[in-house]
Amino acid sequence: MKDRHNNLYEVSLKGFTMTELLVVISIMVIMMAMIVPFVKTFGSGQELKKSAENVASMLRLTRQMAITMNATYRVDVNLAQDSIYISDSNGSMYEKTYVPPVSVDITNATPAYGAGGRINFYSRGTCQAGTIRVTSRRQNNSGGYDFYEITTSGSAGRVQIKDLNDT
Repeated sequence: MKDRHNNLYEVSLKGFTMTELLVVISIMVIMMAMIVPFVKTFGSGQELKKSAENVASMLRLTRQMAITMNATYRVDVNLAQDSIYISDSNGSMYEKTYVPPVSVDITNATPAYGAGGRINFYSRGTCQAGTIRVTSRRQNNSGGYDFYEITTSGSAGRVQIKDLNDT
């Protein structure tokens, strides 16, 4: 009986050695160090995509306002101030203004107007054909900058987001 009790006692004292614990922790630290750059890249890519969706949403809202109010509304892009806002044909600014996050830049807008661009939307749902480009301020893995183009087609007033990063 005594031998059986001692064997059980010895089994319950077994555990991991300090060396085994350090090896496992070292492996976990190395794996986490490899994963962090991918997580950062994913986060900034999502922020850029969300900014493109916000710009497209503003364009669609402007189109809807023009149809509803039976008047011309426009989206003005100010590249110097990195902002987009909606105004009516008299130039009165609507309450909706979009400023992208610091990691995203509005780099191009056509048709050109002043320090940026302007796209007019008309009461029948049509608009000027135009493009607004949002660009990441962080370089991607290949050394370039990711960007999206938000385009409007004149006759249909359609707003589309084009992901030009995979081409």
